[in-house]
Amino acid sequence: MIGLGMVAQLVYVPLLQRRRDRFHVVALCDPNAAARDAVGDQLGVASQDRVATVDEIARRTDLDGALVLTSGSHAPASRALLDAGVPVLVEKPLAYTLAEVDTLAQGADRLLLGYMKLFDPAVQAAVAAVDQLGPLRAADVTVLHPSNERQIHHLGWNPPPPPPADPAQARDLARLQTDALGPEAAEQLGPIYTNVLLGSVVHDLAVLRSLIGDPQAVDRAEHWEGPSGLSVGFDGRAGDVRVSMRWHLLPEHPSYREEVRLHGEHGSLRLEFPAPYVLHAPTQFELTAADGPDEKRISRISYGEAFARQLDAFEQMARGVAAPASSVAEGRADVLTCQRIASALAGAKGLPISGEAAAS
Repeated sequence: MIGLGMVAQLVYVPLLQRRRDRFHVVALCDPNAAARDAVGDQLGVASQDRVATVDEIARRTDLDGALVLTSGSHAPASRALLDAGVPVLVEKPLAYTLAEVDTLAQGADRLLLGYMKLFDPAVQAAVAAVDQLGPLRAADVTVLHPSNERQIHHLGWNPPPPPPADPAQARDLARLQTDALGPEAAEQLGPIYTNVLLGSVVHDLAVLRSLIGDPQAVDRAEHWEGPSGLSVGFDGRAGDVRVSMRWHLLPEHPSYREEVRLHGEHGSLRLEFPAPYVLHAPTQFELTAADGPDEKRISRISYGEAFARQLDAFEQMARGVAAPASSVAEGRADVLTCQRIASALAGAKGLPISGEAAAS
C-alpha cells in the first residue's frame, strides 16, 4: 500500500483486514512515519517493511500488485511500479496533465483506475436499464459535499499528525497546474482544477461515461462562493444528450448527497450514492419507464460495497484473468474533460487559457 491517508485507513484497511484469505499486505509506503506505524500495526506489517519512498517499494521482487492511494497526481508512482512489473490499482485522479497520462500508456493493461462506482451493483443495474429510456435527452448531476470532518465524525477516527509541508510537492503541483492551464488561469483556477474537478467530479464523469459516454463539449461553466464553501457547475454535451452538473462544497451541510439523473423519451433513471467513507451503505437506483399505456417504477437498494468489488476486480486483473474496467484511456478522457471545464471557467472570468487546455 502506497499512501496511508484517510481513504487508505478508513476504506482499504478495513476491507483488507476482512480479506486476509485473499490479500496479504507485505509492505507500506508513506512519508509520514506515524501513519506507517498506525497502519502497519493494524495489518501486521513488519517494521522493516514500512518505508518512506516509492523507489523502495519498486525495488522489491515479491509483489503481486500495489495500491497507489497517495494524494495528488498518481502518475509518477504508477510509472515506477509499472516499470518494475507490478500491476497497480490507482486511486483517482490518475494524473493532472495529458503529458503525465501519456507516460502510462504502455502499462494500460496492468493499471486499474479506481472509479469504484463502476463496480456498484446499482450503477451496473442502471447501465443495463438505459435502453428502456428510449432516445436520451438530458443528464443531471448534483453533489452536496460536506467537510471531510463532518462525513467521518461518526467513525471516531483520530488521524496521526501530518508531517511538515513539503515545499517541493507544492512546487510540483503549481508546475502541473500551469502546464495544464497556463500561468494566469492556473493562479486563480488551479485548485479548482486539481482538487474539485480531478479530485471529485471525475467520479461522476466515470458514471456518466458508463451510461452515455464522455462529454465531447463544454458549453458553459461557472464557479461561485458562499460564506464558507465553493460551487462549480458546467453544462455540456455527450452526443445528443445535454449534460448539467452542479458540485457544491457545503462544509456544515448535514449529509453528503450525490445524485445522477438520466432522462429519455420513454422514461428516467436515478442513482443516489451514499457518503464514500460509509462502507456497505446503500446506493439507490430507481427506474421510471413506459409500460404500454401505463408507467412502471422499479427501485433497487444495493448494499454491495463498491470498494470491495473493486478489490476483487484488481485481483482478477493482477492474476491476468480480466482486463481493467477503467484504465489509462479513461483517465485521459477525464483530464481532457476537466481541462475543457477549466477553460470554460477561465473564459467566464476573462482569463487567458494556455497550456494543454488551450488545445482541448
